[in-house]
Amino acid sequence: MAPLKERTLAKKRRRRTSGFLSQQININSSLGSKKEEDIPVADIVNEITNRNDKAYAIKDDCVSIDISPGPTKRSLMLTIDAYNLSTSAGASSIAGVKPGKDWINQDNYAQVDNTEELGSPSVYMVFDGHGRFGHVVSKHCKAVLPKILAETGYDQERAISVLQSDLESSAIDIECSGCTCVTAIVKQNRTIEVGNVGDSRAIILQRSPNNTLKALPLSIDHKPSQLDERKRILETGGRIASKHCSAGPSRVWFEYNNTTMGLAMSRSVGDEFAHRVGVSHEPQIFHHKIEPQDTCIVLASDGLWDVYSNDEVAHLIQTCINGNYADWNAKIAAVFLTKMARMRWEHISTEHIDDVTCLVIKIEPQRTFQFDF
Repeated sequence: MAPLKERTLAKKRRRRTSGFLSQQININSSLGSKKEEDIPVADIVNEITNRNDKAYAIKDDCVSIDISPGPTKRSLMLTIDAYNLSTSAGASSIAGVKPGKDWINQDNYAQVDNTEELGSPSVYMVFDGHGRFGHVVSKHCKAVLPKILAETGYDQERAISVLQSDLESSAIDIECSGCTCVTAIVKQNRTIEVGNVGDSRAIILQRSPNNTLKALPLSIDHKPSQLDERKRILETGGRIASKHCSAGPSRVWFEYNNTTMGLAMSRSVGDEFAHRVGVSHEPQIFHHKIEPQDTCIVLASDGLWDVYSNDEVAHLIQTCINGNYADWNAKIAAVFLTKMARMRWEHISTEHIDDVTCLVIKIEPQRTFQFDF
């Protein structure tokens, strides 16, 4: 049998190739194992601490270990941020309806679940295209933004700036076409970073003591009616008004080929002409430290938020969970949200129905294991 130190190093090398949860399962199973390659937990702990009679603690971004001595045995308490290891996310997208044409869904979404590689966050994105080539813009963003984020060290401001430059140099016509972008980066220090450009939205749902869900916003919709957004646009030469006199949402108006065009948001990617009059591609960044009561994150295009409030979405998710907080399906929840949104749209109009895209990210709780030896 190889010396303990060599076997420990070999074990560490094997661990790097698998998810951290499976590592702990391997350690646990080695307690009673007779296999030659397994190392008893007591031997590992004693080698690490080199102090059989002292308490020992180590903390990392996603794992903490506490070793406490007792009169006859020692206890090892292992706490794991399990959401990093088995992130559960599901998405659903439904095309809308527009009069007189076969409509192409302009929404897109992307998800990168980095569950195997420690140090890499998981990334979730929703894009809502607009304009003649909005579907092309959102599809392009879906294809390139995950890679750009990784290359920029997950710096969302830099990444969106690179994305905008990439669109401007591409063959895609973005003169009057663009898309929104809401991104949630789930980091391994139990922090969520949300970057938002436009009027797609992110919320987090928290479980209250009476087992109901409440919604907490993780982003702000970028509308021309907001005072700070309005100020920037007006100072850049843009004009803000509703489409039909005083009725309807405010839009940013600009001239394009002797035609007056309006955009119903104050930030976007793409939209070359709108950006000349104050529309910005700069994302607004929000941070949230994951708390024990956090249940899930919902990212969605305005096809959901135009017909359901944050609190109504919380109620719909709660209905889908049906009291089973330990074992519910994020994909089913996302499908449920899109279907319910479509039903409400059809109740409002049969000719003008927006695309609906929802991405639900289930937040797994911390897990604690105790081994006595």
